Amino acid sequence: RYLRSKCRMVSWNPHGFKVGLCSVPPIGYERSLCMLSNNCSVHGGLTSLSDRFQMLWKRRSYAHHYTNYLSEADIEAAHETVVGVAEQYRAIHRKNENGGNEHDDDDGAMYRRRRRSLGLCFST
Repeated sequence: RYLRSKCRMVSWNPHGFKVGLCSVPPIGYERSLCMLSNNCSVHGGLTSLSDRFQMLWKRRSYAHHYTNYLSEADIEAAHETVVGVAEQYRAIHRKNENGGNEHDDDDGAMYRRRRRSLGLCFST
């Protein structure tokens, strides 16, 4: 919401959030995904993605497209990973909103790096 109210975004990406999947993987990997956002409110996009996935997965909509290549356990494990990452970002976001001092944690450097520029890359 903050981005939409403060910035004029391009029509094809009004939320300031983009996930790209390239059909040509990096050398040595079967596939790759890279997602970037420059803030810790990325949890909203990940949560939305998770909610949409759950809605389709409950009904097994389009599942046959994926279960030919992945087991249901792999798909559910990947979903749990996304949920876990979203929760970590949500915790960081709440901490920053509440004025928490990120230097109090042993992992303070990790939080500072994430706050400056977040990037997640998954390769399998």
